[in-house]
Formats: sequence, structure tokens, C-alpha cells
Amino acid sequence: VIGGTLDVNSSADISDTLVLSKDSGTGLSVTKNATIGGTLGVTGVTTLSAALDVNAAADISDTLTLSKASGDALQVDADVNVSGKLTSSTVDINGGYIDGAIIGAADPEAGTFSTLEATDLVILGNIHFSGTSTKNTIICIRKFF
Repeated sequence: VIGGTLDVNSSADISDTLVLSKDSGTGLSVTKNATIGGTLGVTGVTTLSAALDVNAAADISDTLTLSKASGDALQVDADVNVSGKLTSSTVDINGGYIDGAIIGAADPEAGTFSTLEATDLVILGNIHFSGTSTKNTIICIRKFF
């Protein structure tokens, strides 16, 4: 049992469990790089004051919350696969496809398209045409209901 300070200026080999307990303040301070060869288990809140660089998979079993006062809170530089529901208050999609999804099903809004191609077209309101058209004829194959 050491009742004061232990100063090790080289390496220390501990073949069992190292327990650090302190009533207040920092219990362990590592001022240089540290390598952990097994699983690091952390209980309680963990605060990282610099970047976290994960070079393999990160498995988060609960909620991941990213909060930042300004700028991008999350930057993804590779493909993302989301198997659950993805909810966002705003989305800016600048390319790609949206397949198998009904757009505006729960909360319909306006849409602006350069070309609209549809297998079936159901219009539940008025049709307004403006601008120049290359076709001056509307062909109706079925009757209006």
C-alpha cells in the first residue's frame, strides 16, 4: 500500500488489475499516447476534448447525439446504409435517386420538376398551365371521373 505519490520513470508491468480510486479530481491522467490491447470499458459520462478518430467500426448500442454550435456536426465521406427510419427536419439532396418512396404522402407540398414521367397521373385539384409548351394538345385516353 502506497500512501503518497508513486513516480515511475520507466515502464511498470502490472500482471493483474490496477485500481485507481480518488474522492475528487482526476484519478488518472495520461499525458502521452496510450495503447490498450483489449476492450476499454467506460462507465459514466466520457468527455473528449479533441477529435475522436475511429479507424474501424464503431458499435453504438444507444443514442448517438452530435451537437455543435456552428458548422457541420457530422461529415460522412463514404456510403451510408441506414436500416431503420431516418428523420431530418431539412434535407438537401443534390443527386442520385429516390426509389420506392412516396414523396409528400404525410404532408404534401409543392414540387418543381424539369420533366415529370408517370405511369399513372392522379390530380386532386385544378390544373394550371403557364409558359410555352411544345405540345398544344392534351390527350385523354380514359374518361375523367
